[in-house]
Amino acid sequence: MSNLAQNGRFGQAELPSRDLQQLHVFDPQAADLGALATLTPQLGLAEIEVLAEASHNRYMLAKKAQGYEYGDPRDDHSIPKKHPLMRKFELLPAHIQEANRLPIRAALVTLGALGYRLAHCGTGLPELTSLSQLSRPDFLRAEHNRWLRERLQSGWDYAENTADEFRLHRDVAHFADLPPGEEALDEMVYQTVLEGLPKLGFALVKPHS
Repeated sequence: MSNLAQNGRFGQAELPSRDLQQLHVFDPQAADLGALATLTPQLGLAEIEVLAEASHNRYMLAKKAQGYEYGDPRDDHSIPKKHPLMRKFELLPAHIQEANRLPIRAALVTLGALGYRLAHCGTGLPELTSLSQLSRPDFLRAEHNRWLRERLQSGWDYAENTADEFRLHRDVAHFADLPPGEEALDEMVYQTVLEGLPKLGFALVKPHS
């Protein structure tokens, strides 16, 4: 069993068994990635890379607005605040670059499960251009849960003040308990996908039933 229901914020001790995780937390790695095959045409590695870099750039802009600049280790209390991810995408460690690609793939799987498919622009079908056309909280919750599970499986715990070197993060919490403003970080992935696809010549459409 799990203690998640009784804890707004939690750590690895509250992580449920793998079977229960499959039921309660969306996991694109465990999901049937064959769903991507229904998205025709499919994005190639180059397109995923462009979207991953765009997502990271959007993240940096948000952090800059919060008063962060590059610095390692992270320091949320210095002036200006320091963050090790405030650098160009190509300068990030390989595992951090991949951490930007995974949410893009997960977003496409989630949208595919809702019946949207990838198409070249100009099909004449209604194109998905904004989260306002969908149930925005559900998508933000799904992205946060994906991030949360990744952290819990890597041994992270909740702390009021984030300390990356100790694997402590203030966002290791239920979606409803996130600090003000943190939901915007979950929204970035979907904004990046919806705004970036047309620039690559693609759109998300829902065929007529």
